[in-house]
Amino acid sequence: MIRLTIFLLQFLLTATCFAQDGYSVIYKYDERLSTITINVGRRTLPGLSDRLVFNDSLSLWYRIPQENDPWRKNKNFGNKLIHHAILYNFNTNFYYHEVAWPKGKEFLIRDSVKNQNWLFLNDAKEILGYRCRSVLHVNEKNDSTLIWFTDSIPKPAGPLDYFGFPGLVLEVFDQVRGWHILAGKVERGAFGVTMPKGTMIIPREDYVSPKK
Repeated sequence: MIRLTIFLLQFLLTATCFAQDGYSVIYKYDERLSTITINVGRRTLPGLSDRLVFNDSLSLWYRIPQENDPWRKNKNFGNKLIHHAILYNFNTNFYYHEVAWPKGKEFLIRDSVKNQNWLFLNDAKEILGYRCRSVLHVNEKNDSTLIWFTDSIPKPAGPLDYFGFPGLVLEVFDQVRGWHILAGKVERGAFGVTMPKGTMIIPREDYVSPKK
């Protein structure tokens, strides 16, 4: 009886750690800004969508390849490596680029969040029913990045590398990259986020991307 009780307590503790209360966010890219240069001509990229999942301590961002979400059927996120995905640890302020290169090797490239001179503005607006505030960064070339975040969800999570703010990022206008990113759906639930197994974690300065 005592062994059964201990087993049940361990099971409940494991389940609680795995299925923390968290969020899933689907982002869309404005195609008018998602352009590339091919043979000296400008072409619009196909519609892109990303997913961000996070809980109390960890977030995972990844691009959904051709609308085929690799985790669409479960809520155990991050248990396998996806090339170019990004993990962010809220507690350590480290983030990790997932790299599957050279072929047959898997790395987590560790980096720290860069301190930039963000200007917090007094503007406010609603996105998906969440009241948002804005922050602005202008670089030395006078290119600007404007970010809208909501402190109604006070976690420093966001798409790609737009994170570290006092709330969830829901919209990005990035003049440098030519991107407009907007959250299309926010879902709350028991989302588990883990680090992928079988990968080597190395600092960015120790990783040199191999030439093709």
